[in-house]
Amino acid sequence: MSFASQISRCPRPYEADRGDEIRQLFEGEAPEVLELLVGTGGCSPYLKSLMERDADWLRASLAAGIEPALRG
Repeated sequence: MSFASQISRCPRPYEADRGDEIRQLFEGEAPEVLELLVGTGGCSPYLKSLMERDADWLRASLAAGIEPALRG
């Protein structure tokens, strides 16, 4: 089961410039995932900084799907 298939809604970016920076960083992700990341990064400077700092880990985690997280 993909992460993208489980997204039911996304925040709208409060700061469009911050959201655009995340869009560039995660270009190539599924559109649903990208919308979630952009909205999150555009609303929270703290979460945006975590996404930037741990971009490689986040990409790998998103690609792995949700099953590994559910197994705990």
